[in-house]
Amino acid sequence: MKYEKKLINDILNILKENEYTLSASVVGSIENKSFDQISDIDIVIVLDYLSFEKIDLIKNVLLKIDLSKYKLNKKIRINDTFGPLKFDNKDELVFHLMIYDVDSHFEHVINSPFTCFDWERTNLFTNKPMKDIFSVRRLMLNDFLSSRRGIYDYINDIKNKQISYRKYVKDSSGEIKESKESFNLDERHKTEYGFHIVKNTITNHIKVLEGLNKRYDGEEFLNKWKKLEPDLFLKYSDFFNDLYRNKLEKEYKTNLDENTLINFLDDFYKIIEEKYKNSIKILLVRHLRTELNDGRLFGQYFDPDINENETINLENFKHFDLNKMKIYSSPMKRALQTVEKFKFKQNVLTDDRLLELNYGDSDGLMFEDFLNRFPDYKEKVDSEYDFTFPNGESYSDLEKRMYKLLGGAIENMTLFTHQGPIRTVLGSLFGIPPGLYFKIQIPHAIPLEIIKIGENFIPNINREIFGSIFKDFKYVQQ
Repeated sequence: MKYEKKLINDILNILKENEYTLSASVVGSIENKSFDQISDIDIVIVLDYLSFEKIDLIKNVLLKIDLSKYKLNKKIRINDTFGPLKFDNKDELVFHLMIYDVDSHFEHVINSPFTCFDWERTNLFTNKPMKDIFSVRRLMLNDFLSSRRGIYDYINDIKNKQISYRKYVKDSSGEIKESKESFNLDERHKTEYGFHIVKNTITNHIKVLEGLNKRYDGEEFLNKWKKLEPDLFLKYSDFFNDLYRNKLEKEYKTNLDENTLINFLDDFYKIIEEKYKNSIKILLVRHLRTELNDGRLFGQYFDPDINENETINLENFKHFDLNKMKIYSSPMKRALQTVEKFKFKQNVLTDDRLLELNYGDSDGLMFEDFLNRFPDYKEKVDSEYDFTFPNGESYSDLEKRMYKLLGGAIENMTLFTHQGPIRTVLGSLFGIPPGLYFKIQIPHAIPLEIIKIGENFIPNINREIFGSIFKDFKYVQQ
């Protein structure tokens, strides 16, 4: 593995010297494999700004690498498409080059969370790690249904006998844009793609339920699959093992059983549906806007009415039968008035655990005014550690009272509350330190779903909404 590691280090050092590179990572399996065990080297780069000139500059520098220094009698080939296409032959080493800027990486996280989450695991990077540009944070059941490499895309590709991928092209004004293309599935790609689908579908399912970002291979993968979904394992593990063996041996003559692959995905989809159906659903809803929702520290002391023109967009709630759920509300007027808009048939229970964060003596102050009045707190804020507001609460205190309520959930329920309580729940589930909860932006009157499977709470939020909630964690160039 000596020469493989040297090549990786040299690639990263070359990219580090590029003044436009914010982040560069080598991802995929090369970290633990030799050259003859890999089909390509996956390189992900985030630039300050996308242009064909910058992309060509990177390509040209990488093409100048002399592979003979790594005991390889091969030429370098650049594959700059986005997707699972394989272009290598025995005389070439393929660099699969995927280049983004901050905005396009942000969009990629929203559209392809499975891929980006996998990439975030690498320790082979230079400058900033990819997750510092913008992070998936964790996977959700909803990702299987709405992401680019979700179940529907897989089924469409197989039925159409194609692989969908993307590449950069020039638009009518000469600017760079992403174009969706397709590639006919040949025997080699059928095997590679079939293996990719089964392995990643099961792996990502494990990641959703465990809340971890871990690579599973070999016996560990098979044992996890067997324990998690024994019926699916019994039905499809032989099919998977055949794909794996053909992939390793590069035996592509046997036709892929496309119907078995489609049946696998159909059966998996039924499992996802059943898991969701049998889970406890908890909707977190922030109250409608008031005149004091203007950026100030707005907690428990003031209790204004919601704005007169505020309405509920029921389209946002169409997937939920709220009348069959237990309804809880903060006792604050702004929460109760929001509840009234729904005209619920069942009784609404108030619970003090849903109160907004207690800002104590700083309640009602703009943040800058708070720091001016309590200058000792500036160092606490800058440290990004959690702290207790003067004569008030900390986010950790608020998180504890929220989980006392959630921990007792035995049926579906909707909680009408405030930004602070929802921040603590989402922050904890997405692995954000309490000292940074203040950066989470909760929309008004939008249902944010948490599901409880066993004793585990799993967020289940649309990725577009996720992007707006966590937009302040997106890297900003200085």
